[in-house]
Amino acid sequence: MAAGKIPDWVTAELFEDVLKSNVDGYSKVRNFKAEMGSAAGDNYATIMLRVNIEVELQDGTTKEVSYMVKLPHQMEIYKEMMKHT
Repeated sequence: MAAGKIPDWVTAELFEDVLKSNVDGYSKVRNFKAEMGSAAGDNYATIMLRVNIEVELQDGTTKEVSYMVKLPHQMEIYKEMMKHT
């Protein structure tokens, strides 16, 4: 994964269980957006993502929720660097 790229596996489906547990009246995801949560160079050890989700509730209304997600780098150079720290 190149620096600044959102991993392909970060999808709305990944957050289904979290949403069901934390959003009262959760029905479904209407909109999902993941973007970088920190500027390049701010965090060399991990990737920070900001995830914004618009959910539809059982009564038909919508609610915006957001999460910060911290992921390890997937590039080999970062993996090797972290082994030596």
